[in-house]
Amino acid sequence: AVAMDVEETFRRLQSHKSVIGVLVVSQDGVPIRSSFPDRDQTQRYCSMAQQLAQGARATLAACDSPLIGDSGAGSIGSELVFLRLRTKRGELLVAPDRDFLLAVLQEPASSGDIGSGLAA
Repeated sequence: AVAMDVEETFRRLQSHKSVIGVLVVSQDGVPIRSSFPDRDQTQRYCSMAQQLAQGARATLAACDSPLIGDSGAGSIGSELVFLRLRTKRGELLVAPDRDFLLAVLQEPASSGDIGSGLAA
């Protein structure tokens, strides 16, 4: 059932006109599933998604660790839920899970994009 849900989500994301590619990546950056036709492109984006998620988690953990004499009241929580990196050329959306990352590369934001409702 889980594999069917993953496949359905993969197909649904891939069907958006702004989506360039969809990846399922292991926590180690190894591609599990990719819509990119080129192996080098797949590996480059898998590595990028894994490194971004790892760096964001490290940053959140550093922000979450209390300073000397701090009660921890200013803590922001250290669980990465979603990461969106936007550039002029496109966006990389990363949704981490315990065992893998789901990453979507899409054209620059417009009102009909996957992450458009998430932008501030």
